[in-house]
Amino acid sequence: MSELRNIEKGALLQRQGEKASCFFKVHSGLLRSFFVDDMGKEHVFMFAPKDWIISDLDAIGFDAPCALSIEAFAH
Repeated sequence: MSELRNIEKGALLQRQGEKASCFFKVHSGLLRSFFVDDMGKEHVFMFAPKDWIISDLDAIGFDAPCALSIEAFAH
């Protein structure tokens, strides 16, 4: 089932280390996925612009904790 939501800039849709359960399709704005390494440094994995889909496929496919956080980056 899909749900359309407005997300504020800076909101985390998914957190590294938590369980992932869905995909996100960008209707407008920009989402980014990233991870934080053991030294606390942030690394961007990808940006998802309008009409892209973003998720942590390994976490969903293997029922594992998320390696990536997903953030609303821009409107």
